[in-house]
Amino acid sequence: MFQLGSKESTDKTQGMYSVKLENQTQNSKVETGVVVFGRTGNQGIDGGLPYNGAPDSIVGFAKYDIKNTDAGLVMVIVWAGGNPVPTSNIFMVTGTSNGFVRLAYKLDLGTGAVDSIGVGLTSGNFMATPVLGSTIIWDDVHFVGINATQLPNTDFENWTNNHLYDEPDSWLTNNADALSSKENIPVEKSNNAHAGNYALKTTADVKFYNSSYYDLGAVKNFHYNTVGEGFNFTNNMDTLVFWYKLNSSDSGSVTINLRNGSNYVGFTQLNFPPSVNWTEFKAPLAGLNPTKIEIQFSAAKYNLNGMQQSGSVLEIDDMALMSDLTVGVHEIYNNSNFSVFPNPFQNEIFVNFNANATSNTTLKIYSIEGKLLQSKSFTANSGNNQVSMSTADLSAGFYEYVLSSDNAILASGKLTK
Repeated sequence: MFQLGSKESTDKTQGMYSVKLENQTQNSKVETGVVVFGRTGNQGIDGGLPYNGAPDSIVGFAKYDIKNTDAGLVMVIVWAGGNPVPTSNIFMVTGTSNGFVRLAYKLDLGTGAVDSIGVGLTSGNFMATPVLGSTIIWDDVHFVGINATQLPNTDFENWTNNHLYDEPDSWLTNNADALSSKENIPVEKSNNAHAGNYALKTTADVKFYNSSYYDLGAVKNFHYNTVGEGFNFTNNMDTLVFWYKLNSSDSGSVTINLRNGSNYVGFTQLNFPPSVNWTEFKAPLAGLNPTKIEIQFSAAKYNLNGMQQSGSVLEIDDMALMSDLTVGVHEIYNNSNFSVFPNPFQNEIFVNFNANATSNTTLKIYSIEGKLLQSKSFTANSGNNQVSMSTADLSAGFYEYVLSSDNAILASGKLTK
């Protein structure tokens, strides 16, 4: 990631932060604020991040004050086999909006498959004459239309009635077990939808069986210990997004397995807090060549001491796959000389970068879930620098690196082993 004239902002639509871009004067010249997701060079975006989706639009929420004759830009460039695909994906933001508005732009990806994608956001039109003071705040920037076929019945509009209770199509419940045990049906069709006519409603009913806890109210799209179930899924990296309401004294949970045949190639287990209003939640996904995705929801939290919170009520609606661009970043320096290689890596990575002055610098590697795995601190000298880090102990998978200096982020991005 490359940024200039940008800073973290707490003025946001969700989460903790957004990014604010502002045209500023540098060396007696007005420069646009810019954030780039991809690789930058002297001619702008000259490389993208690995990507195997097929988005039809880029969407985000923005509030802005773009001065007269100026324009904020949204730029999307795609590559195939290392070569840029000749498309026209440059969109302009003009005028003023004092509140966040949803902006959506339809994308042209060309006619073939793409393997990487880059995105640039600016506060001014660098192709013309940017105007001092133009600003724009971006939040929740993401692609939509990632898969040719989305997951089935993730809006929970389709149900089948068997004369005893309703069952959500394409999903599995324990309603039959509850009925045979003369207990309340835990999973129901709800008219309290976030969108459309229906949502899924489940009530936690925690049991202890065979030395472990389980939730009779859990909803999933697979049978345990059965190969070949779940929904078709082939993206190495993506994000599962859903809306929920949770009436509970603790957290609800979502568990996601990515499988290739009998092998588990990715795993995510996240808790989400109570909410009386419909709230969006995003679960990052990463796996090596998955073919299936297994999903389970519960109104109870999984933890080392088992599951509790019987009686907690969870409602789920509007689930989709969506590839996110994380917008929530710190002010960082111009690093046009930055590179990280090899990528994919094996036993060692090298990072080249430029420092404005001698500074305390740290290179960190995180798991895709955000867990810090490795860290190396060193002193960077003014000018060009190179640092190496051993990666032999990391298993095959996807990672994120962050290079920071004196509390400012110099660069960040994705790594693959």
